[in-house]
Amino acid sequence: MYDICIIGGGPAGMSAAITAKTINRNLQVCIIEKNPALGKKIYATGNGKCNLSNLHCLDPLAVFKFFDQIGVFTRTDEAGRMYPASEQAADVVAALQDALIAYGVEILTNTLPISIIKNAEEFEIQMANSTIKSKKLLIATGGKAGPQYGNLGEGYVYAKQLGHHINRTFPVLSQLECEGDFQKLKGIRAKGNVSIQKNGHIIGTETGEIQFVEDGLSGICVFNLSRFVRLNPDLPTAEAFQEYVVSIDYVPNMSQLEIETYLEKKISNAKGKANHLLLTMIHSGISLDLLQRAGIKEETDTALLSREDLKVLAFLLKNWECKVTGVKGWKKAQCTGGGVPMTEIDHTSQESKQLKGLYFAGELLDFDGPSGGYNLHFAWESGIKAGKAMADEQI
Repeated sequence: MYDICIIGGGPAGMSAAITAKTINRNLQVCIIEKNPALGKKIYATGNGKCNLSNLHCLDPLAVFKFFDQIGVFTRTDEAGRMYPASEQAADVVAALQDALIAYGVEILTNTLPISIIKNAEEFEIQMANSTIKSKKLLIATGGKAGPQYGNLGEGYVYAKQLGHHINRTFPVLSQLECEGDFQKLKGIRAKGNVSIQKNGHIIGTETGEIQFVEDGLSGICVFNLSRFVRLNPDLPTAEAFQEYVVSIDYVPNMSQLEIETYLEKKISNAKGKANHLLLTMIHSGISLDLLQRAGIKEETDTALLSREDLKVLAFLLKNWECKVTGVKGWKKAQCTGGGVPMTEIDHTSQESKQLKGLYFAGELLDFDGPSGGYNLHFAWESGIKAGKAMADEQI
């Protein structure tokens, strides 16, 4: 019999357990984790450097205090991203595990609940060979992103068993698959403004480095835009993706007219071939792609280009487009969109509005933020809230 049982030994689950035991050392707290060890997905965050949080999150102070409490020495970069000063995710996991041991949290690994039942005063968590009873229950199992780390979405099954709805889940912070031949562009990186449109209307814009991959687009700015691709459930998948188009402005600091004037001036000052017209302005591989889209042959003398040709090139530099055909799946995605609706929980305590004593935290909830520490911050923050609320209830 436990006071608090936590299903899921990721960032939300560990921060909840530590917070609860900080408030009341006498609480009997256990973490149930399906993997052989806790925090498996944390190792991959921030490319192994562990982007813990971001100064621009709504409430960074609580998370900063938590890490100071458990002895994680942090630094913050110019963009507000917070990392352990050692830039090693393994160090963060070790600090969390040390705190759990110091506070006497019982850890049950290689264990997965089969079913959960709420009785009058307690929850019964049925495992293969045993049953655990607990006064309070936190489900913090994560979502579906990163199945290689053990995230298969079991938490959604538990949430449904306990009376909650699940908003349609989808991979976010991932590459966008696009229509067209990207083999010649593969490996090229370019900076600019990138937007995503739905049915002709811009719904998101980012600035940064765009990376071309074999079947579409990558890069942090593209990852952030993947959050806006929410398919219409009433349409077949392929048809639903057709609503979305990515547009790139390669020269955001110039208007289309200014680009036209620049190209005219360049041609008047020095004759040459069309394949050198955009030289130093943009990557040569993208230049050739733009010429092809404009219907201009590479070896065409620039003296033969018409004003209309230059107008088309200038337009393409400002409005390069490709249709979205997909989002890279769960294995590539950094986060899960959809999940337990935020409207079904109390945001101050993370307690379910449907069932007293039940709490949710982390990626299982229908929350997703941009890249840069926002999603990991939400996991810590929601875990801290849940831990505090569960402990306060039992003082």
